[in-house]
Parts: sequence; structure tokens; C-alpha cells
Amino acid sequence: MHYQTLPAKNGLANAEYLLLIHGWGIASAVWQPCVATLNEHYHLTLVDLPGFGRSVDVASMPLPALLDELNCIMPESYSVLGFSLGGMLALQLAQQFPQRVQRVSTIASNAVFVQKTDWPQAMAADVFQQFYQLAERSPAACLKRFLLLQAKGSDNEKAVVKTLRELSDKQTPNAESLTDALNLLVDIDNRKKNSQPVLCLLGEHDQLVPVQAANDLKELNAEVKVIAGAAHVPLVSHAEECCAAIINFMPSSVAKPLCEKKRNKLLVAKSFAKAAATYDSVAGLQRDIGNQLLECLPSNNAGLERVVDLGCGTGFFLPKLQQQLLPAQLVAFDLAEGMLRYARDHRELQDALYLCGDAEAIPLADNSVDIIFSSLAIQWCETPEQLFAEVFRVLKPGGRFVFATLGPDTLNELRSAWQQVDSYVHVNQFLDEVIVNHAIAQAGFVVQQWQEQTVVLQYSTLKLLTRELKALGAHNVNAGRPSGLMGKQRVKALLAAYENHRNEQGMLPATYQVWYGVITKPEEQS
Repeated sequence: MHYQTLPAKNGLANAEYLLLIHGWGIASAVWQPCVATLNEHYHLTLVDLPGFGRSVDVASMPLPALLDELNCIMPESYSVLGFSLGGMLALQLAQQFPQRVQRVSTIASNAVFVQKTDWPQAMAADVFQQFYQLAERSPAACLKRFLLLQAKGSDNEKAVVKTLRELSDKQTPNAESLTDALNLLVDIDNRKKNSQPVLCLLGEHDQLVPVQAANDLKELNAEVKVIAGAAHVPLVSHAEECCAAIINFMPSSVAKPLCEKKRNKLLVAKSFAKAAATYDSVAGLQRDIGNQLLECLPSNNAGLERVVDLGCGTGFFLPKLQQQLLPAQLVAFDLAEGMLRYARDHRELQDALYLCGDAEAIPLADNSVDIIFSSLAIQWCETPEQLFAEVFRVLKPGGRFVFATLGPDTLNELRSAWQQVDSYVHVNQFLDEVIVNHAIAQAGFVVQQWQEQTVVLQYSTLKLLTRELKALGAHNVNAGRPSGLMGKQRVKALLAAYENHRNEQGMLPATYQVWYGVITKPEEQS
């Protein structure tokens, strides 16, 4: 089952771990309108349930096995936020693991989804049966109808429909996945009072979970808030109000001193600066990706004034960019001063400008750059919205951003092995595709090209992989990482866990998920 963890931002200490579970018919992308706000306060884990999103090929599980799987991906203490079906699963998790689940928040969830004699405030049985039969016959038609029904009654219905379409899965779940999930909906009964605090957010005009259920939910000791003007997806239509209610309900986190807020990014700079002398000796994959990215550059380069290599590292591609694009000025830009120093000392360039800075605050004027080239650098940025807004600002109208970056499935084998050892964050974590694409669109870019590549490297021993990562400077800089030295028993446990991935050729795989993007800033309208 696919999931992604986003460490809390803004230097928060002791932030709560929050598991986000999506609803029926749509995957974890539905949380996108809430992710940035919630991530300011909590460590977020977004899961794609079996049959949906990136777990589209994962077989359905019986409820007890599914709950065990969800519980296993979380640390010892955590809270849960669920939408619709996800909210019903969240309450089941809390009942099954009362010592580990601290709080539960639900959005558009009922205690019982289909009407019962003693719980009439739910979906009519005949309406549910129609959905079930349509899901069996035509999954695509069923999901289309369900999308419209989720938005029906909302104050901004058309806008909600448009957003839901943008957030919907690219690959339609099959009939079996849909009906299995519907069976979960009809089978779950959450009328047992939970020992944990529970918040229920309901939409005033919800066509699937009647707002009249509010009083019955209060009888189960839940705190209930009705979102005025919302239908079944207030997390999309009224994201700000939902987030405010959840943050008010959850325990507050303690902020670190202001000087520590950028600690992770400073660690990135320090780690790569230290690795400047060894980077090129082990950067075979990085060179292959960069060379492929060079092929995405335009062929007509006449009159280019300024080209930027964003995250230039040791400067390996600077001579190639200068030779291929012939710009009047080539800017070598990197967060790590040690990398820039190495590039200046080892690359033969004419009239290059070396800038040390943060890609989320680029020290260049508006509309001053023709092309920005960036190979395997932007995944280290903290806020994709700020990154792409800055790139958009400095590019000229018609300018383009050509980049390669890493997706969340990168080094999934190493991450999986560590999860069998402890609950710390040991492997650098990267943003989901939907979050990156949303930031691109929000900035105003037009996507010209988007390509995904999966690269699997092979190692005879785990030590060779970890030694290479160290030489590259790709240390773990995420919140939630362990402190201190690693004991022998944990090393032994890690080695044993990674051995489960050894393939028929006797090698240990390490997967890299690579995205290549070419996006342009629109020409100014006359």
C-alpha cells in the first residue's frame, strides 16, 4: 500500500503525527487543498488505500488486515484524519488501537453509512444499491456520477466539480476495487463510543451524509461542527475552515526558536558542501539524468541573455550549458557554498556568475532569465509553491524551466527496510506528483513536457549503497530523523530487512523515481 510522509514545516518540535485517509472513489490527492496548511503544524502521512491512486494495483484487504496495515505505517503515537470512508476507517483504527491513536477527526463521515432502523440519518439503501450495481457495470460512469453528487448543493458547486476532476485519479479503479470499498462502507458500524476525543465535520448540504446525523453523532460523545454552504467535500470547497477546525481541535505543537526554523535546509547545504570533493566520483546516475535533461533544452538559442543552472552542484553541466546555449551570461546557482567553490575552481567557463542562495528566494530581478536548468536539485526545497513562484517571477515571458527531480518512491526499498527496524525517518522524503503539479499550476506555468522514469540501481551489499549516498551528500535531513550513533543491533536488523529485497541476480536494488519537466511562462498578452 502506497503512502507518503511529509515532515512538519516551520521548525516545529514535538509535532503530532497525523494519518490522512481518503474516501471512496478518490485517492490521497483529495487532501491537496489542505496539505500545505496542515503540514505547517503536523507530520502528515497520506495513504492511498488498496485499489486507489498509487495503490491501484494493490489487492483489497479484509477490514482487520487493512487496519493492521494502516497502523503499521505510523509511529507509536499518532492521530487520524479521515474523509468519508476514510473517517469511518479512522474511527475503526481508534477502536482497534486505543493506546496508539490519540485523536480522531472526520470529514463528511457517518457512524453508519447506509440507513438502519435505529439509524435513519444515512444514505437510503436503494440509492446505495444503485451505486453498487453501477460500480459493477461501469466504474467510470459510477465515479463520474459520484463526483457530481459530492459537489451537489455546495455554494460554489461548479468550482468544486472542476477541482474534484483535477484531483481525481488518472487511472480509474476497477470494479472489484470499487465494490470492495463499498462493502467496507456498508459493513462498518461506528456507533460504539470511542475513548479518544473525536471531531466530526459535516457539510450543511451533504447529499451523502445527512447533516441531520449531527445530533446522533453528538450522542456518541463526538464534537460536531457543521460547515455552512458545504456539500460532501468541505475539505475541497471550504479547506481553510476545515483546517482551522482541525488545528483548533488538535493539541498545539511547540515552535523552536526562530534561528532554528531553517535547520533542515541548512543541513542540506552543509551536507552537500562537505561532499563536493567526492560527489563526481559516484554521481553516475546524476550525470545520466542531467544528460537526458540537456536533450529537453530548446534547439533555437539565438539571443539568449541569461541562463541559470539552479542547484549546479559541482558545476558538471555548466560547460555543456555554455557550449549548447551560448548565453551572454551563465549563472551558477547553489545553496551550498562549498559546491560553488568547487565549480569555480574546476570548470573552465567564460564570464560566469556564481550565486549562493536559496531557490525559494532567488536573488535575481523579475523577468531577467531566459532559461533555468535544474537537475536533481529542487527536491530539497521546503515549499514547492514558493519555489515555482520564484522561478516564474525571474523568468522572462516565454522563458522556460527545464528540470529533473525525484518522486516519493525514490529509495523505497531502503525506506521499507528501515520501517521494519524503528519508527524514525531515515530516508529523505520527496513530494508527491500531485503536490508538485499543483504548485506549477498555481504559479501560472504551462506544462510543455512531463515524463516519469524509473531507474533501478544494483548493489552487492547495502554498505555500497549507503557509502554512495554519503559521498553524494544525500544525508537524511528530515524532521523525525534519529539522533546519535546507530547501534549494532539496529544495523543488523536493517541488513536483515533489506535482504528481503535481494533479487534473482543476487543483487540489492535501489529504485529512483525521476520526473523530467519542461514548463514555460506564458507570453505577455497585448
